[in-house]
Amino acid sequence: MKALHSRPEIYNLGIKPDRAVQFLSKVLSTADKSEKALEAASDILKLRKQERIKNVENKIEVLDQQLTNHSITLSDKRKGDIKEEKNGHKERLENLQLLE
Repeated sequence: MKALHSRPEIYNLGIKPDRAVQFLSKVLSTADKSEKALEAASDILKLRKQERIKNVENKIEVLDQQLTNHSITLSDKRKGDIKEEKNGHKERLENLQLLE
C-alpha cells in the first residue's frame, strides 16, 4: 500500500502504517511457524508409517518361521490359520506401502 498511497492517505483509510508493518511481521512469522509445524507433522507421519511397516514385516517373518519350524507338529487347521493371518498381514503391508 505504501507504494500506491502516501502516508496521509493511508492514515485517512484508518490504517496506521507502523502498526500495519508490525501486524505483517506477525503474520509472516506465524505463517513460517505453521509451515514448519506442517513439515514436522509430515516427518512424524512418515516415521510412524515406517515403524508400522517394520512391525508388520516382523509379524510376517514370525509366522513364516512358525510354518517352517513347526510344520510337522502343527495341525492342518493351525497351518491354515497361520496362513490366513499371514495373508491378512501381507494385505495390511500392501496398504501401508500405498500410503504416501
